[in-house]
Amino acid sequence: AAGEPIGAIPREAHDPEEWIEIAEGLVNVPSDRLFALRVKGNSMIDASVLDGDIVILRQQDTANDGDMVAAWIEGDEETTLKYLYRDGADVRLMPANP
Repeated sequence: AAGEPIGAIPREAHDPEEWIEIAEGLVNVPSDRLFALRVKGNSMIDASVLDGDIVILRQQDTANDGDMVAAWIEGDEETTLKYLYRDGADVRLMPANP
């Protein structure tokens, strides 16, 4: 999800490939708002996110400029992990690597 987009799981799917147990004290978010994404590729390596890493993300509807996001690319039905930046009406998803 970092270097190359990966297939997204449809939002209505509730059958994850695997479960990851996270200690309750590590996150201050209801567990039904969390999901894990296994990284494929090296586009976020400069942010210390490596190929094969598992990132834990909070599902939300908004993000600020510069936030690292897992974005669903509509039409492609893929998810990618990038930094989000807005440029007027446009949205750019940028890798951590130059």
